[in-house]
Amino acid sequence: MMQAQQSPFQQGWAPLECLPSEVLEKLAEFVGDIAIITASEEADHFSENIIDSPASNTWGPSYHDMQSLALVSSSFKYPAQRALFQVAVLKTTSGLMRFVQSLLMYPDNRRHVRYLVAVITDYDRALSIRSRPPQPLVLREFYRKVYRLLSTPQANVLPENGFLRRTLQRAIDILLATPRTLFAATVIQIIRVSGINFHAIEDQVLTTAVQLCTRIKGVRFCFGEPMRHSLPPRPITTNMNPILPIPPAANPSYSSLLRNHPLRFTSLTLDFGSLYSLINLRSFERGYPTGLPPSIERLTLVGNRVDSELPYELFTIERLAGWLRTNHQLRELRLVDDFDKMVRYADNRLSHNVNPGPLPAHALNWNDILRSYRNTLELLEMGWDKPSALGMKAKFGESGQLDCLPEMNSLRYLKAPLVSLGGNFIVPLSNDENLIESVKTGFPASLRNVDLMVVNPPQTRAERDELSWRFVEFQL
Repeated sequence: MMQAQQSPFQQGWAPLECLPSEVLEKLAEFVGDIAIITASEEADHFSENIIDSPASNTWGPSYHDMQSLALVSSSFKYPAQRALFQVAVLKTTSGLMRFVQSLLMYPDNRRHVRYLVAVITDYDRALSIRSRPPQPLVLREFYRKVYRLLSTPQANVLPENGFLRRTLQRAIDILLATPRTLFAATVIQIIRVSGINFHAIEDQVLTTAVQLCTRIKGVRFCFGEPMRHSLPPRPITTNMNPILPIPPAANPSYSSLLRNHPLRFTSLTLDFGSLYSLINLRSFERGYPTGLPPSIERLTLVGNRVDSELPYELFTIERLAGWLRTNHQLRELRLVDDFDKMVRYADNRLSHNVNPGPLPAHALNWNDILRSYRNTLELLEMGWDKPSALGMKAKFGESGQLDCLPEMNSLRYLKAPLVSLGGNFIVPLSNDENLIESVKTGFPASLRNVDLMVVNPPQTRAERDELSWRFVEFQL
């Protein structure tokens, strides 16, 4: 007679639920596909061009699998929940509001969040002022998921006189009291009179999310086109019905990561859309304290690889330098995807021809900015997507080079075009071995690795129109 097969538990094996909690948490991380994030990897590293389309943001946690794991047994509930919130990837406005709703309703979830990646790709339907009620997406989703919480004890964690609990809540209260026939016009008047715009709503919700997660380490905000919200409201015509009077509101009290940020928040990635419309770099809102949080050690600024309807030179280098000036401990700075194309330089000859006048005695440039981090910066990447040797003096001053490099006492890795170091723009393949000798700026003694960017000599007309970089690596 055959002996009945024994289960692993009958053979003396411990059931899976009896494993130490640390092991269960690690299993949950593997199930959720977030175990790839280790101490030596940055979850918010901008490795994909997520401006082109949402599909290019290829990686995301396996949220469904982690939710299923939480239902396996009570022993897996906490490890799965911890893994579920460890890396929050938000791709829609609805997902953003739902995330903040969860943080307010379930405070225990806040301490699990380590990385927040907001890649918001949905768009508002344009405001309508006549035929049908408008559906500004950010305002609608905020009302559906967060607004009702503002009158509950869960919202006490937010500043009582802040933008969300005072200015925005008051505006929605007025909107709800408006007859449906006047709804569209009231939305427009609220935007005009109360100091609210949809960028401010989204900025304050994202800022609130980061502030609630006291153990967060890294954040990535990427929105592509800055004008992703509806177009500015059109003037109200005299043919419209009278609308409810809305008294002007006092200047809102904005939450800012500059003044209130988690101590472990050390890594930040922003694309040009976020810089333009979310952190007030263009001074959309009065009274908004803007600046790079002092805790940030690793900063990535992303430009735009694709053709944009917006003009380039979205903000001046003086404004960008002022935003950076609030941070004194930056260790890594990456400028990728033609980010510098978004910057308007004081010594721009084209702008000077349009607006004639004396040029400043010393125009602010990247050498000035980098020198402020001479004792802290360890990694510098100045990657241009499309090769160009134009505007070097506007970017780097009279020398047209990164002449600050010898003063960078802590720099260990550098990636930059050779032309910015005093070398040639176009270099034949046969010259790679001696390329480092053509650098005229000099290097600091601390530098260990250099990636030089050069262009192959074009052989055809098509190659001249579509130049591409070649990367040459050196170890010093």
